[in-house]
Amino acid sequence: MTTLDTTTRRGVWPWRLAPLVAFGIVLLTLLAYTPALDGGFIWDDDDYLTQNPLVQMPGGLARIWVPGATRQYYPMVFTTFWIEYRLWGLDPAGYRIVNVLLHAASALVLWRVLRRIGVPGAALIGAAFALHPVHVESVAWITERKNVLSGFLYLLAALAYLRFDDQADPPARPWAFYGAALVAFAGALLAKSVTCSLPAALVLVMLFQRRPLTARRLLPLVPLFAIGLVAALNTAHLERVSVGAVGAAFDADAIDRTLVASRALLFYPTKILWPWPLMFIYPRWSIDPADLVAWVPFVVVGLVAAIALVLFARGRRGPFVALAFYAGTVFPALGFVNVYPHQFSWVADHFQYLASIGILALVLAPAVTLLTPRRRVGLLGGLVLVPLFAITWVHAGTFRDAESVWRSTLVHNDEAWIAHNNLSTILLRRAGDALSAGDRATASAVTVDARQHARRATEIKPDYHVAHANLAEALRLEGEFDTAVTHQREAIRLIEAEMAAAQVQTPPDFLVDGWLRLGRLQWLRGELADAAAAYRRAVAARNNDISARSDLATLLVRLGDLPAAGTEFENILAVRPDHYTALGTLAALRERDERYAEANDLYHRAVTAARTMPQRVESATRLLRFRTSCPDPQWRDLVEATALAEQLVQFTRGRDPAALGVLASVHAASARWEDAIRTAEQAVALADRTGPPALRERLRDELSTYRANAAGGS
Repeated sequence: MTTLDTTTRRGVWPWRLAPLVAFGIVLLTLLAYTPALDGGFIWDDDDYLTQNPLVQMPGGLARIWVPGATRQYYPMVFTTFWIEYRLWGLDPAGYRIVNVLLHAASALVLWRVLRRIGVPGAALIGAAFALHPVHVESVAWITERKNVLSGFLYLLAALAYLRFDDQADPPARPWAFYGAALVAFAGALLAKSVTCSLPAALVLVMLFQRRPLTARRLLPLVPLFAIGLVAALNTAHLERVSVGAVGAAFDADAIDRTLVASRALLFYPTKILWPWPLMFIYPRWSIDPADLVAWVPFVVVGLVAAIALVLFARGRRGPFVALAFYAGTVFPALGFVNVYPHQFSWVADHFQYLASIGILALVLAPAVTLLTPRRRVGLLGGLVLVPLFAITWVHAGTFRDAESVWRSTLVHNDEAWIAHNNLSTILLRRAGDALSAGDRATASAVTVDARQHARRATEIKPDYHVAHANLAEALRLEGEFDTAVTHQREAIRLIEAEMAAAQVQTPPDFLVDGWLRLGRLQWLRGELADAAAAYRRAVAARNNDISARSDLATLLVRLGDLPAAGTEFENILAVRPDHYTALGTLAALRERDERYAEANDLYHRAVTAARTMPQRVESATRLLRFRTSCPDPQWRDLVEATALAEQLVQFTRGRDPAALGVLASVHAASARWEDAIRTAEQAVALADRTGPPALRERLRDELSTYRANAAGGS
């Protein structure tokens, strides 16, 4: 077996211990990630999983494999999610455990690959790969199933191809291994196309093993290069047109991109060697080619490359191969092609998932050859694996849920505007939940925190429309409607400017949502005409939004434009025939227009459509008022009204004071004052025990009226 230049017999692995060591690597990996297993979903998990209908619908599996069905064509990832959704639904723990197991399995396959190549310390490198904290982002983040799944298949493909290539000279080559490599490589590309670098990495292995690069050896790699290139170009295209990696944040010339790449090439090894602090969003560098300091990383990278080439020429191929593997594998994320996360930071831990293997091998393999096996276990195991385990355990805890991720990020990088914004989104949702539960104190405190983070996001990135929208919502909750309108209008302006720059005509959902928020704010300020105009724009763009149409129709009623309001309610009922509010309000409009037959039908339908007890009482009250007081005697029927009121009381088992009040009013309409007084007294007594103050007051007033009428009649 070919080995590194410094390999000695001391470095031969006692393979009989392999099962025990493999078990230890898996166990330690699971333990290291324990803090992240029992948590919630974080960023992009909604797009990939929790709100992805293709994953959740039974027929989604076939559509997952149709190009264009998802923003990125990674059907292997979505297929695993589809299967797991049927096993444990939306329990985050299941998906995270699978990620951890895939990562641990990759470490074991890596160990086997490195041993086959002849790299000393293959087991140590595999264990370091499993426990290194720079991989927490790839493992604990469910969305990065892309990394751990593609990485596992990448390494399996490499192992299979090495088995094939090891027997390149005999006439009968093991083509079954070649087929397995091709299938595994295709699977890796369909999980994440960054794995397209595998055939180049295999060429580096041939150089490392000092094998001649003959046509017989290189030709089988051509199909791998071809499918890898196609996958890479497709992903780069989708990153721009589907994911959205376009715009001012990506406007950089070749010189700027080269300087960014040079600095990134130095950044990642430093995190391998000193993995603290680790951040979900690192500060985004500002590159100025006129500043000589900006060229220092470029010079350093050039010197390192030159030294590696000199060593390669002198027969020491290990450093060159390790560095070339690292640089080639991380190349897609260096900034030469647009990658969506680059608008937040030029670097990210998950970008170097596979590339880190080159740096780990470069550092650990020579160290192994300098130590005896006993010292190797004690010194390297203790000095390398123990700290890595400890840091991974701590860092994994920051991935419990989205709030933990963003708060941890801001501890180290207060300039991360996306962290401020997304944290404000989480807090606003929590404030809304608290308000729904009647906990105004909690809602107020959370809203203050949300407002501060949203405002900070607008200060760092004034052209980010979501931050302005979040700030507007926080201000609305605090009652500062004027300032809220200003920020909501700015959010809309920014979206429309982006649409104009991209020559987009169809309003996106977030613009429609912006019009709706602006309309609600203007409504709160009493600017009903402006509010109606904003709602009209939203409804025109999203004509199936029943809630928006209902609000618009209500606004039109307030404005006195009753014909237009009636049209909107008719549109609602055309889609939702049982829409309670539309039925009741349209019935009142039809009654006002003396279209009594339609009004009677709509009032009855509203009673049927009522879903809650207050709705049942309200709809019955409207119907009974209509049947007892309609100007057209054809529609007045006190007998039927009485029967309906008695049915309502029976339905509520005589325990609802409002229902008793309705029956009392029907008796009063029939001038049955004694029955009206008796029933109203029951309603008042019951309301005194269970009813709200407004209901108690109304029922007492009605009782007084009945008594006065009874006294006057007598």
